[in-house]
Amino acid sequence: MYREYFAKNQPHVLLKENEQSGFTDRLKGKLEEVGCRVCTVAPGSSIPHDCPTSSLLITHFRAGEKGESALRWLCSQGTCPVLALVDGGCSQARVSALAIGAEDVISSPFDMEECMLRAFAILKRDLSIARAAEETSCISIDDLRLDRTTDQVKVGYKPVTLTPTQFRLLWTLVSHKDKTLSKSYLYQLVLKKHFSPDDRSLDMHLSRVRRKLAEAGFSSERLQTDHGRGYRFS
Repeated sequence: MYREYFAKNQPHVLLKENEQSGFTDRLKGKLEEVGCRVCTVAPGSSIPHDCPTSSLLITHFRAGEKGESALRWLCSQGTCPVLALVDGGCSQARVSALAIGAEDVISSPFDMEECMLRAFAILKRDLSIARAAEETSCISIDDLRLDRTTDQVKVGYKPVTLTPTQFRLLWTLVSHKDKTLSKSYLYQLVLKKHFSPDDRSLDMHLSRVRRKLAEAGFSSERLQTDHGRGYRFS
């Protein structure tokens, strides 16, 4: 099922290395065998800023404060979904990983075929969404309409004047509806620079977009802050 899809689309997969597990090495070989472009992320390293939106991060997860903190940090670093390999089969650890932000979980002992199929399901869905967003020039949600060919935004028949940067921010969030996008990803894609915790420019642009939408009669609450992770349009 997944072999033909991976060979045709060659999706990107990021593997967070775990010094205590040889499964990551075997998984890397399997993914590369079927055509995936695999990049390993060393322990303690952040997700590369230039990773594609259609990529997938696979990482180990251990229950406990340290493991939860590490997974929460990873989920906040980029836009790619996370598949967590949960060490130990207890349901509490699986629920914890999902609550933190993992897209899906697999419990040990890890089965290679299950891991490949779950990775396939996530990548196929996200790649379809990314391609649809790239191919379309207009997005309409309720009474909000965005036209990428002219950078025009309307709420009903009322135009909303946005700067090019504000339009890119709104388009990016709307085209990823219901998905939290990290600040680091939005800084790179929208502001064309690396994220700095002291830089408030993204917050400023988002605040102005919210205000302009509210003035046009569109609920600004749909541009939501996911504290500790990023922003999303719902």
